[in-house]
Amino acid sequence: MQILVIPGLLALVGVSFAVGVKLIALARRTGGFPEWALGLFFLMTGGFGYPLSATAPMAGEWQAVVASVSSTITSTGMFLLYAFTARVFYANRTGGHVGMAIGGALCLAYVVGYSVSQLSATSAEELLASTMT
Repeated sequence: MQILVIPGLLALVGVSFAVGVKLIALARRTGGFPEWALGLFFLMTGGFGYPLSATAPMAGEWQAVVASVSSTITSTGMFLLYAFTARVFYANRTGGHVGMAIGGALCLAYVVGYSVSQLSATSAEELLASTMT
């Protein structure tokens, strides 16, 4: 079963790039915010954020920085997904704005907490522990 992991992950990254680029190309033609938000979500989370997080353990002394950058990119993508959902499904409704604000606050809290734990780690064991919790 492990043999399927690498092709599956490569497919995730490839499809994320393809869908993200296609949606951004559509957004450039239409000027639509939903296409921009969803396209950037795919590029930032599956296209850049996830591969960076997977390579962070191999970055040596830069591991904490790569992990923090990955977390920031992924969380920004997640916020764009909240923005897309609010705009498409809850346009001009308070619930959409509240949900987007709560999601954004949670993303920010995650990035700050995770980055502080990564950047303040003094050993490889602390880095691993902060990644696992």
